Amino acid sequence: MQAKPRTVLLDSDVFIGLFVKTDAHHGRVQQLLTAFAQTHSTQITTTNLVVTETATMLSRRHYQEVACRFLRYLRTADFAIVHITPELQRAAEDLFLSIHTENVSVVDCANVAAVQAGKSDALFSFDRFYSRFPLHLIGGNN
Repeated sequence: MQAKPRTVLLDSDVFIGLFVKTDAHHGRVQQLLTAFAQTHSTQITTTNLVVTETATMLSRRHYQEVACRFLRYLRTADFAIVHITPELQRAAEDLFLSIHTENVSVVDCANVAAVQAGKSDALFSFDRFYSRFPLHLIGGNN
C-alpha cells in the first residue's frame, strides 16, 4: 500500500467531474476531494495546462458560465498551480513523441512529466493512459 500523498495533481477529468453533475465521476470526485479537505494534510495542485484545457472543455461542452465558475473556483480555492517550464514542456513533448497510440494528449504527458519531476506525489485522474507509468494514481479506472 502506498503512503498517503502530500500533494495530488488533478487532471482535467477530475475538474469536469466536479463541475458537471451529470458526469459519471461526479460522486467519486466529490467524495475524494472532501476526504482530502478533511485531512488538511494533502495539498491539491494542478498545472496551468490543465486549467486551460479544462476551461476550454467546459466552455465547449457545458457552456461558458460553467467554465467561468471553474476559473473563479481556482482563484478562491487553495490550489497550487504548477506552471509548465520549458524543461517540463520538453519532457512532455519527448514523452508524447515516444508514444505510438491514439488519444494521447500533450497535457496528459505534461502531467506525467510534472509528477516525475517531483512537482506532486500523486496524480488524480480516471484516464487509463496514466496506468502505463510508475506513478501513485488516485481515481478508480486506472
